[in-house]
Amino acid sequence: KAKEMHAKKEAMHAEFMAELLKEEIDQQRMKALMAQKHQQMTEIMDLAVVRLAEFHKTLSVEQK
Repeated sequence: KAKEMHAKKEAMHAEFMAELLKEEIDQQRMKALMAQKHQQMTEIMDLAVVRLAEFHKTLSVEQK
């Protein structure tokens, strides 16, 4: 999952840079890119919560 996210990050960064180098920024494209990034961050946060809950289940009462 981390490799996939890293590849997406690099691709998105390249797209952002391409927009910034244009004479005029395509606002709709930028909004779409930002929505994609928001979705990726939501996926990461959801995964983090799942993994935290799984880890929490492994703790003893004393460790909690």
